[in-house]
Amino acid sequence: MFILHFIGDIHQPLHTEMLDRGGNEIKVCFDSHCGEKVNLHGIWDKDILHKHRGLKPSVGDHTVLKEAAAQWAAELKSSNEARGMVTTAECSNINTAQKCALAWATESNGWICKYVLQPSVDWIEQNDLGGDYFNGAVTVVDDLIERVEV
Repeated sequence: MFILHFIGDIHQPLHTEMLDRGGNEIKVCFDSHCGEKVNLHGIWDKDILHKHRGLKPSVGDHTVLKEAAAQWAAELKSSNEARGMVTTAECSNINTAQKCALAWATESNGWICKYVLQPSVDWIEQNDLGGDYFNGAVTVVDDLIERVEV
């Protein structure tokens, strides 16, 4: 379970970023939900994904979450196959695990400047991220999620 968790985590851009503890100290609003506990890291960890998949923000039922994740993975795999993209295990050699981890982290961190923090921290803190920002984030999330193949 830890390996699966870490592989997923390395694909979340703010897990590769040090600014304000990976976005944990950047207070935001998402779909009019604001407060001391709402931060940029948290919305990238959960809120953007839940909204994208049509899950209620408060869903905590692990069975529902697992089913939603399995459905999403099947959809991405089917979509890739329809486009002629065959996924292969790019990091199947355990002797080069560090090389793969560094490549994944570097790619994920690239999204920090390209999208996650691109508008500026001030803008992010002053705007509700549940609208246009969310719409752009969906593209980033889909790109990163489809790369997670375990």
